Amino acid sequence: EITKWMKSTVRPPACEPLRPEPSFLITRQADDCCGRVVQSVTRRAMVRLYFRRGWFASGEGERVGIVLWPPYYFDPGLHDHLDNRVRLADGRMIRLGDFEDKDLGRAGAYITRWGGDPIRRDTRAQDAVLIPPTSFVDAPDMRPHPPECPASVHDPRVVRQALMPLPRDPDKDGAPPTGKANNDDASTDGYLPVTLLTYEPCFDIDREQWYVDVDLRSHRPSEPFVRFGLVRYQEQSISDKLSVSEPVTVMAPMLPMRRVDLHIAQHHDGHLELHVTMKGPGSAGIRNLNVLETFGPGRPLATAGESAGGVDKLLRAFEELQRPWMRLWLSKESIGRDDATHREPLASTDAAKAIEVQGAIVDDELVWHHKEPMPADWTAPTPNTNTTLVAYIEEVDRRMPATYAGEPVEPEKIFDESTFICSGPRFSARIPFLDLSPIPSIPNHRQPPKPR
Repeated sequence: EITKWMKSTVRPPACEPLRPEPSFLITRQADDCCGRVVQSVTRRAMVRLYFRRGWFASGEGERVGIVLWPPYYFDPGLHDHLDNRVRLADGRMIRLGDFEDKDLGRAGAYITRWGGDPIRRDTRAQDAVLIPPTSFVDAPDMRPHPPECPASVHDPRVVRQALMPLPRDPDKDGAPPTGKANNDDASTDGYLPVTLLTYEPCFDIDREQWYVDVDLRSHRPSEPFVRFGLVRYQEQSISDKLSVSEPVTVMAPMLPMRRVDLHIAQHHDGHLELHVTMKGPGSAGIRNLNVLETFGPGRPLATAGESAGGVDKLLRAFEELQRPWMRLWLSKESIGRDDATHREPLASTDAAKAIEVQGAIVDDELVWHHKEPMPADWTAPTPNTNTTLVAYIEEVDRRMPATYAGEPVEPEKIFDESTFICSGPRFSARIPFLDLSPIPSIPNHRQPPKPR
């Protein structure tokens, strides 16, 4: 069998990205640790980039490309991204320092970069100007060993150097890009050598849109924002100058990894205790928030601080806003004869009130931990029903409300902790951890005695 490509003679049109969304990879396992069964749930978040139809405007083999600068981005030993050092084409090594997009001219606005959340204070500052290659864990030669997730269905490939055309500057004698395929150098404003990390897009038949999942891991910022520079790439082209479309950009937030470990510990006196631990990257608090500068003695709102019960009370209230909270519900669930699930809340974990624990920074990551005693009636056998103890876990933020009843309100009311509200869940998991179903009896298969 012989495969022959008919080379494309036209540059691909610019892609049309839609709003990115998170894509989750959730794994669950049960491990035997020192005689205890530890139930674990891990969530890893990828970035799903959606695109409008259609595709293959330049023919078969058209791929999505993430624009990375400088060229030869993934070549080992060539650049030092963490130390902000880049090797130029003539062999010189330069330090980027306070790198800005404008340092690359108009092309700088189209390269892929990231930055920390502007309202969050990370445990370690992001010093690297560019994204380290090891953050693209689905790129060839960048996958961790052993692999933490299945290989990408999008067949990631690296184009070590490609020529990215720059759209004509609308402020000059050209027109803004039309998004149509073309092969005219006059429609571009020069080329920038870049590296492309390309993906084969998949088609979502429900949404009728193309998409790729990018497995990008953060090193220091817990929840960075990423500006993706995106192009279409056609390898089978008659010219390198026609292989890459004009670039576009799209912004996407990243969600951090979360892991929940749950096990039952038995103490010397025989009583049982449920241990729940959730951990993952997270910020240390709100950036540039100093309550004493606003409400301390001699400050603009010192009177409001006194009216609200003192600065100490305000400090406690603001502490609730600093880091996310874990909410935990425990229930006993059984399947009735009608095949419906019946839930019985345990302890104080009714539907309206959950066990709440605020995260704390431990070794540069957020950790939530809770111990809940397990009375004997929790583990009592339940005859004739399939019963399981289940934990429901959420991560939420506490925030000030956008509006208040009876506005305008006084400053002391604005910072009253009773007015704080919870965000929607940023992470949620359901973990069955103890099966109370009766053990089925073993039927007696002995043959009856033969009559004499």
